[in-house]
Amino acid sequence: MPSEQSTPDSHTGGYQKTGVVALLAGILFYVVLQAFFFPSYHSTADEGCYASMAFVFARGRVSAEGLDLNVYRFWKIGDRLVGIHDHGYGWLLVPFTVFGWRALFAFNVLVHLIGFIVFYLLLRRLRVPGVFCLLYLLHPSLWYLSRNLQNDFPAGVFFLLAFYFLLLGGRALLAAGVFFALSVVVRPSGAVFIGPFLLVWFVRKLAAGKTHGRAWEACKGAWKSIRWLVVGALPFAIALVFYNVVVMHSLTGLSPGRFAEVNQACFSVGYLPRNFLLYGTVLNVSYPAMLILFFFYRGPMRWPLRASLIVGGLFYAMYFHWGVGNPLRHALFEHIVQGPRFLMVVLPLMVLAYAWVLGRLAARFKTPFWVLYVVACVLLAAGNAGITVVHQRYMDRAAYFRELLFDHTPRGSLVLMGEGTRTGISGAVTRPRKLFAAFPFDEDASDALAELDGLLSEYGEAYVSVFRSVGERSGDPDAARDRESFLGRHPHEVILDVEKLGRHLTIIRVRPPERSSAGLAT
Repeated sequence: MPSEQSTPDSHTGGYQKTGVVALLAGILFYVVLQAFFFPSYHSTADEGCYASMAFVFARGRVSAEGLDLNVYRFWKIGDRLVGIHDHGYGWLLVPFTVFGWRALFAFNVLVHLIGFIVFYLLLRRLRVPGVFCLLYLLHPSLWYLSRNLQNDFPAGVFFLLAFYFLLLGGRALLAAGVFFALSVVVRPSGAVFIGPFLLVWFVRKLAAGKTHGRAWEACKGAWKSIRWLVVGALPFAIALVFYNVVVMHSLTGLSPGRFAEVNQACFSVGYLPRNFLLYGTVLNVSYPAMLILFFFYRGPMRWPLRASLIVGGLFYAMYFHWGVGNPLRHALFEHIVQGPRFLMVVLPLMVLAYAWVLGRLAARFKTPFWVLYVVACVLLAAGNAGITVVHQRYMDRAAYFRELLFDHTPRGSLVLMGEGTRTGISGAVTRPRKLFAAFPFDEDASDALAELDGLLSEYGEAYVSVFRSVGERSGDPDAARDRESFLGRHPHEVILDVEKLGRHLTIIRVRPPERSSAGLAT
């Protein structure tokens, strides 16, 4: 490792000032852009679940039964109706519910800014030019996920904060323990990254503490160096296990049925070749050779970091990824932005290691390197502005059709839709409807029709929502077939048929025959 005198940031004048300018300019650029294009709606089904959980918890409840809320992706565990995703993230969102459901998006925005500042402080501690803090702010995946309600993102930033306090040592390990625990509480599966990191870190502490070959003295020394970390993490660990056992009826937070579903559907060694190609491509293309240069990092904690990426990366390489296409031939840009999501827990630290290596290259190549870096940052800023605009248009379209749906259906009414429609335009948490993913049928047609007839009789009327792309006659053919089977049994009328922003929304009111009026079509 180069001596302290030869490291790039040993020139304390220009590099420090440039780093501060980059930090402040980055904060201004990010805040202004997010203020102008503040998220108007969630992009995925998972986000609808997290938002629902936050409002349930804000009511002082851990489950949704009996609440006047429109919850999404909840299911029964025992007598409770609970969200199927990680509950820790929902609890962190609770304070933001005071300001309305859109305010929830401010959480990840604030977390990204905190991560940006801590990343800068880490660079200063590692004697890397502070201007490389822009690598964190402008990474396409980090930027994009900071605009979503996904728990992967804050889990990664909490890991970054824990790493920072770990480097400080002493009683700062108390804060390190808190943030290690928070990372796991927010995303429990992130333990596959954090566990190997801490294990290797502790083993190396143990090895470094050996005194005259006496193992007991080594253990005592290692314990003295980590006890504050344990004190910080233990309350959160106990609370997480207690909550899972009481509310979710399992240590992991996954019910036995949910665990079996995830295990059977999502894990296979057959995914390894495809996912190695996916992750290898997106990590080395998002930032040139980042995955390769990660292993050239020679700064503090390099072995724990390598263990974290190797073990956690191997775990998720066997896990089904929705990005099933070949990134070399299909939607490369989309893969670059969204593809690393499952590696998000360790990604900020990968960017840190990458910045460390670039700092050494900058010291060697000087002016040509900095010219390339400035050009790259300008292109990244422009690219992220483009990502923001495209993402905002997508959300605004979903928000527009959501408002149409809720404006044309009464509060508490039964709305029948396809699963894709329910994911795309249904998640207004505080405007309750009975949203039912009815089409296509997931069981025998006669049983499904009998269930829908029963719901129609119970509610007195129903609203069928048909959401499709312009040019499509009826969307999913299976859903269209099953929908027509249901509509053919009851009087119905079209109450809304609108086409805008490349999408088509039709709302059909359905009533039982005995409640039909003279004007309804049969």
